[in-house]
Amino acid sequence: MKFFLDENLSPLVAKPLAAVYLNHEFGTAQDEDLTKVKDVELFTEIRRRGYEAIITKDRNQHRIEDERRAIFDNGLQWICHRMGKHAGIRGFALESATIVAGLQFVIEELRPEPHLYLVKGIEAQPEQRLKIQRVRLDVWAA
Repeated sequence: MKFFLDENLSPLVAKPLAAVYLNHEFGTAQDEDLTKVKDVELFTEIRRRGYEAIITKDRNQHRIEDERRAIFDNGLQWICHRMGKHAGIRGFALESATIVAGLQFVIEELRPEPHLYLVKGIEAQPEQRLKIQRVRLDVWAA
């Protein structure tokens, strides 16, 4: 399957996706020179270029009638990930992890006609991702 990464995602996310999902293709708005293109036109153009799905952070596209209609008319699967805003390496790591982990479930559940797939974000708080313990030497046998 050929997936298009919307311009609101880091184009660097395509690399971990391609490394994990070897039988699929991932293109970005930057690679395709499709930044700043309005959504309705974008959906038509990416379908013309062979894309079957769009991955985006834009949660409102399915609420806007002409955009929803363009997604449907172009036969695109719409994949949106929900995640808070995080900057820098944390933002990239969380965004990449969310999409890489979530896409396997999307692929398993793909329907032949256009659908909306909402991928939940990876836990972002340090206490949700990390536990720190002191190394206790007293528990090792001598």
